[in-house]
Amino acid sequence: MLKHGVMLLGFVLATAAHAADWFAAPDATIGGDGSLEKPWPLQVAFNNPASAIHPGDTLCLRGGTYHGPFISHLNGTADNYITVRSAPREWAIIKDPLNGLLSTNLSSASGRVDNVPVIGSEYWPNGTAGIVGVETMYFYDKQGTNWSIGRGWNGSSVTSHSVGDTIKPNMDFMSQYGSYVMFRDFEITSDLSTNRVVGMSNWLGTGLNLLAGPGNKAVDLIVHNVGHPGIGFWNQRDGGEVNGCIVWGNGIYDNEGTWVRGGGIYAQNDAGLVEIKNNIFFRNFRAGTRLTI
Repeated sequence: MLKHGVMLLGFVLATAAHAADWFAAPDATIGGDGSLEKPWPLQVAFNNPASAIHPGDTLCLRGGTYHGPFISHLNGTADNYITVRSAPREWAIIKDPLNGLLSTNLSSASGRVDNVPVIGSEYWPNGTAGIVGVETMYFYDKQGTNWSIGRGWNGSSVTSHSVGDTIKPNMDFMSQYGSYVMFRDFEITSDLSTNRVVGMSNWLGTGLNLLAGPGNKAVDLIVHNVGHPGIGFWNQRDGGEVNGCIVWGNGIYDNEGTWVRGGGIYAQNDAGLVEIKNNIFFRNFRAGTRLTI
């Protein structure tokens, strides 16, 4: 019995020793290694370089303002979550996705254009839609910051554009495509909340969109003055949870002002048990929660 007990204790200690703290910071450079002294940029951390972040680890967000869009590919396990949170005694704020800048002239010809350079698009994923004036473009086949683009996407008008024109990415503030990650103790908000009329010329996305799963959690977050919804909570199945969040002032006037949307949480689940509890919702455009079974 003693031998078995020693073996079990050794297993527990080895498991506990494996958990590590990693760091991201708003002013981090691409050459960081995830340490406190050399943190990662947040999107680099979410890409999990060389699979450094393991189940049980914590990604600590140094205090300050982060501009996305941010897409997480982290994966924990049902018994060993990855945690993404503000660093101890600090406070992280996620704000609007950064605009890109067109680095070449574009004519008013429609169709596909290749090798279009866009400054500031390093972390945009393939399939990003971006608004330039009144035209929406579809960005794909990325090579560094050069793109193939589809013109006049979603029925928008194709117009000419010049070097230096602003491209606003049509994306959410933060999205999760992995499983068993707990997002907690940080804030998501917008600098653009005075312009809630969205459509062909403007976009304001979801604060935190839990798009894949299962088992992702939003805990003790503050989400306010973003688009629709504040938190998207889709098919998280067993273990999915929104708990202790304060969610207010979220919503948009869609289709250039003809349709009001705005839920604190928009949730759907078709299997297993998820929990939405202990949250505070107020002044969202339409409802605190909207549930679809």
